[in-house]
Amino acid sequence: MKKENSLDKVKQVLDRDGEVVKDINSVDTFFEHTEVYESEDKTTIVFSYQKKNLLYISLWSQLSGNATFIHYDQQAQKVERQAEVGDFVAIDLPGPLPLFWVHVTEIINNINEVKVKVQPTYDPTAQPVQKDITAHFFTREAENILTIGRNGNKISAKVIGLCEVVNNEKPEAGDSRLLHTSVALAGRAGLQKQQWEAFVKNLATMPS
Repeated sequence: MKKENSLDKVKQVLDRDGEVVKDINSVDTFFEHTEVYESEDKTTIVFSYQKKNLLYISLWSQLSGNATFIHYDQQAQKVERQAEVGDFVAIDLPGPLPLFWVHVTEIINNINEVKVKVQPTYDPTAQPVQKDITAHFFTREAENILTIGRNGNKISAKVIGLCEVVNNEKPEAGDSRLLHTSVALAGRAGLQKQQWEAFVKNLATMPS
């Protein structure tokens, strides 16, 4: 599938003078996909397989419609292992854009549900590291909660976005106010929907 260039959307959300649009209203988003299987035994097999895809961040790229996810540990070293609280995730969106960063703030892993929560953060690979600058188009208060759960013969995958406020105010945005506004509004114009709808569908479905 051809990935849509983020900048094609970015150009559509700037005002005619190219100035920052101060869209700071908090937005919540919700994406869900449920699959019904022929038996609870089948559901158990699918859940066991797909929960690994949620717990291993390096596998998220296979689930997403238009983004690449790169897993870093707390020392900012690339890793391919199960996620841990405190790990970093670099998000590579289509187009000539910088990496956007989140970190893992909560993991729940039980017999019927797996949940990973991430929030925007600084770039741990920057030289020098600037912990007061959020390297993401949403502010640090934003949350993404990614879940997969089973109930009887059903598998449900969800992505919940909370407090999604555009990061376009200093000092948190640094020198990226215009960039963050553009990417955030492009996401609201359709790219976010494309990414997360593909993610939840692929997470709830057993690969053929």
